[in-house]
Amino acid sequence: MEFKKKNISELLSLLREWIPITAEFEKALYRCMELQLVRAKKELTILSKDIHYAWFSVDCWIAEYRTLTSGKEEVYTIYGPKQIFTDINSFLTETASNHKFMIISGERLLSIERSNFQYLRKFSETALLLEHYMLQQWELDRWHSELMTYSDYEKVSHFAKKYPINDLPAKVSSSFLRMTPSRFSGARLLFNKNK
Repeated sequence: MEFKKKNISELLSLLREWIPITAEFEKALYRCMELQLVRAKKELTILSKDIHYAWFSVDCWIAEYRTLTSGKEEVYTIYGPKQIFTDINSFLTETASNHKFMIISGERLLSIERSNFQYLRKFSETALLLEHYMLQQWELDRWHSELMTYSDYEKVSHFAKKYPINDLPAKVSSSFLRMTPSRFSGARLLFNKNK
């Protein structure tokens, strides 16, 4: 219980950076959030084909994979501690998702089930927070698209400004950067030599 209170305080600190939050919203959010203990190298278990949950990473690194029409899986996004994540389209529209989430490291997440999120919609903060989240996701997608235009070394260099390049599995990082593992390892080696 103490962990949950502390972790929700961390989430609220993040949300307060985005918008002003009322005491009523804070109380409602506290009732809606659940502490979820996870293990590294495990997939977040989702019992149906659509994403019923959104999460706040307390101390985890998470790889979001998507399945392409070819059937191949690739890393779509990497989330770190103090970030909110979900497949927003599936979460909001209750449609099937082609995304899955794998825990890279860490132990604690906070989760909110879709029905509890729907309950929070009665608060004006919810729409503003959702708007802020979607703008952040758009900015991340734009940054990732631009990253794909760079050389291997430039990709790794820019990637290292946002992510702990030497602490993430090379397979995850190389998939996110659309590089073969050997090309990624070579560029990372050069980056580490030059920093």
